[in-house]
Amino acid sequence: MSKKGRLARRVRKKVRRQELEKRNRKKVARQYRRKNKDGDTYGGIESGPHKPLVPFKKSDRVLLVGEGDFSFALSVVEMGYIQPENLIATSFDTMEELNEKYPGVAEENIIKLQNLNVTKIYHGVDCTNLIKTLKLSENPKKVGKNKHMLGGLMLDLIMFNFPHVGKGIKDHDRNIRANQELIVNYFKNGRQLYDLLRSNRRAEIGDAKGKGHPKITKENFSTERIGVSMFSGEPYDSWEVKELARYAIGYQVARSGTFDWETFKGYHHRKTASMHDTTKVASERKARIFVFQSPNIPILLEKLMTDARQEDDSDDDFSDTD
Repeated sequence: MSKKGRLARRVRKKVRRQELEKRNRKKVARQYRRKNKDGDTYGGIESGPHKPLVPFKKSDRVLLVGEGDFSFALSVVEMGYIQPENLIATSFDTMEELNEKYPGVAEENIIKLQNLNVTKIYHGVDCTNLIKTLKLSENPKKVGKNKHMLGGLMLDLIMFNFPHVGKGIKDHDRNIRANQELIVNYFKNGRQLYDLLRSNRRAEIGDAKGKGHPKITKENFSTERIGVSMFSGEPYDSWEVKELARYAIGYQVARSGTFDWETFKGYHHRKTASMHDTTKVASERKARIFVFQSPNIPILLEKLMTDARQEDDSDDDFSDTD
């Protein structure tokens, strides 16, 4: 066989192998979605014919970005969807700006959250510059600082409700591009934050140089999801958020569902700039939640569960010999 023929054969084999790996990833993801309808894999609570979605479970560690008057954060805690100590609630605005935009309301909601034992509440946090504005360090010797700021080194979901640049751009195409840019930067920064926390966990167990991969356990494994809720219809459909996630960070939809306003009692969607509602009352508008995740996560979960089962079996075998 000629050199050219051997090269073509290797290319065909590589393509077939890549296609097989891709099909296997999709198969594993489907299996875990079927096995974990209660949300044990991806997190979330689904109910009713229209499947309203709570994109996390009670034990998940969740970072909310872009909170306005903090009514969403308050809702999920009061409704019992999350343990207060597992929630980090942040706003882009400073406290002074919040008082100007949402006089009395934001401050009252924050006090209620604090009384409910939500201790991680930060302001001036930019979802397009998360590591810096959360005051985290990329220095591997300062893992303790990051652990203190976040209350740990684990996050399962970063969530942004109804992102919008809020600049009042009248031109339709420019408006779409500006919001797409916001979402792309949000996705990229979420991925960067997960990368940092993963390296921090490695450093904490003694791999300070970030080389090698410690054994995956329930204690150090994060599902690393990034979520966004959006209104349905135009111009939001034209933002093509699913394509943006794939383009920006290689994530795919792990779960999506109806954003049901009744599910989040007490939540009041606000305009970016003020207390006023959107042109049409938000609670009368259809909206949807999208949760994105790396396609590699289900495969890692498969390995974790398989290893756990094998350890259980070996323990049983050992006890039988006593």
